[in-house]
Amino acid sequence: MMLLSKVTNVGPLPMVASYNILMYGCIEQMDLNNAIRLLSLMKENGLKPDQRTYGVLIYGFCKAGDLDGGLALFGEMVEQKVMPNEYHYTSLIDAHIKQDEVEAVLFLLREEGCRPEAEAYNSIIDCCCKRNRLRETIQVFMTMGEKEVAPNEDTYKTLVDGLCQDVGLNHVKVVICCLYKRGETSKGIELLEYL
Repeated sequence: MMLLSKVTNVGPLPMVASYNILMYGCIEQMDLNNAIRLLSLMKENGLKPDQRTYGVLIYGFCKAGDLDGGLALFGEMVEQKVMPNEYHYTSLIDAHIKQDEVEAVLFLLREEGCRPEAEAYNSIIDCCCKRNRLRETIQVFMTMGEKEVAPNEDTYKTLVDGLCQDVGLNHVKVVICCLYKRGETSKGIELLEYL
């Protein structure tokens, strides 16, 4: 990356945000080596990587299919006492799903701080349904409620489509009961009409 060599010739960048912007550019170009070089330069210049730094890098490694690299960065982040957020977990979850690692996803969901976005839950639910892991499907849906992540329309559609494929309506009844308990009566009625 020509810009990187120009920047390093000028001297250290003054702020973490400057490094983050350059790292994001590297990630967009799928230039993971220079993104890591920037991380090293940042540290050499006495700047501490923040949530955004690690978020950009973890996303990039996971997007490139290097889940091990993403997990290593996640481990470093936690070791450095930088709190993971939903974006870090969502990147890791998506990468695990692409590699068909359902157990790893379910393990991640059990971590106390893990609170991915609804879209990540939708991917997990879809993955579990396609593999006939119906108990896990319901468990993931229930976890959404426990972690106060609001299901969206895609969540319900994926859930009902997946559960109705291979089993009777018992699992769908569980979902509808959960909706009623959460006070989402209108969603329960919509699902009944959908069936």
